[in-house]
Amino acid sequence: MAQEMFTVVITGLVVVFAVLILLTFLIWAYGKIVYSIQNRDKGSADSTNTEKKTDNVANVGSKAPMQAAAAPQGISNEVLAVIAAAVASMGSATGVTYAVRSVRREGTARPAWRSAGVYENSRPFSS
Repeated sequence: MAQEMFTVVITGLVVVFAVLILLTFLIWAYGKIVYSIQNRDKGSADSTNTEKKTDNVANVGSKAPMQAAAAPQGISNEVLAVIAAAVASMGSATGVTYAVRSVRREGTARPAWRSAGVYENSRPFSS
């Protein structure tokens, strides 16, 4: 009687853990498949975005005189100076000189405060 109970308990544990391992593998495989499908669609769009981004911040590489970039409407000269300083500090660590070619405001679908509220109310609970 005791041996039958022991056999049933061990068999139950083995089956439960085997099914859990199988489910873990299936969920992992499903995630990989969905990730590869999403990135395949983004692959052509990412290559064009990378080309556009490299045009905006160019590697100058020499001490050529820099021309001031024209600030678009709505961006003050102070903000433009801060952006240029941030880009220059990125290159100072590696010894490469960068220059800002253009600056433009990114269009957003909702104001920043509304986005912050959505983020605050939809993030998972944590301690």
